[in-house]
Amino acid sequence: GQVSQRSAVGLAVMWCVALTLQDLIRLRELTRMWPLFIIVVDLLLAVRAAHWLSFAVVAYVCGYLIVTEAELRLRFGLLDLPFLKYDSGKTLHKLVDCADPPCA
Repeated sequence: GQVSQRSAVGLAVMWCVALTLQDLIRLRELTRMWPLFIIVVDLLLAVRAAHWLSFAVVAYVCGYLIVTEAELRLRFGLLDLPFLKYDSGKTLHKLVDCADPPCA
């Protein structure tokens, strides 16, 4: 049978968010989670969801990989955002001041 369009979109969004968060957590490790997006696309094709949804997941993954790999190579500060905070004078400070957080 065919899965409803709303169910397929909901599942795809849920899995994409979960895999993105897991991959961001493991970004500096050797085991990345982004290859599991292939399973999401396979499942969408298996349940005969709308084809645009599979293309949207592939486009999302490509964009995500471009941004994360560029950040890892160029270090323009995207991954440092969770470790920064403003004080009362609107000055930006690093919460963690080491090359590879978490540091002792």
